[in-house]
Amino acid sequence: MGRFTGYTGVVNFMGAKLTADEAALTAILREIVGRGLAFLDDGSSSRSLVKTVGAANRVPVARADVVLDRAPRADLIDQELARLEETARKRGVAVGTASALPLTVERIARWAKALEARGVLLVPVSYAFAGESRP
Repeated sequence: MGRFTGYTGVVNFMGAKLTADEAALTAILREIVGRGLAFLDDGSSSRSLVKTVGAANRVPVARADVVLDRAPRADLIDQELARLEETARKRGVAVGTASALPLTVERIARWAKALEARGVLLVPVSYAFAGESRP
């Protein structure tokens, strides 16, 4: 991370064991907040303690609402994108995570083209950490 700049946080990838281990997660999150960063839970594990441990340690954390390509099929990705959009409409913000599979990238690009016309904006993930300061 010392080799580049411009990032605001860290995201796990396949970290179910870590995000379910309170002691290990606490150590990681304290290091992250000590560097002025936030943590995004990729949403892949139902056992994640990120929100609880993050709050207890005053670490800005967010959790993905939808894993878009848990099943890498165009129809299922489209369903998850619709669910993400619905969540954003209800809550004001929603976070989706995905792999960089060519199919996933193509489906997201296609979906994103008409978002603004539907009254939805893509924003940086750092917006999910803004909490009550959002307009």
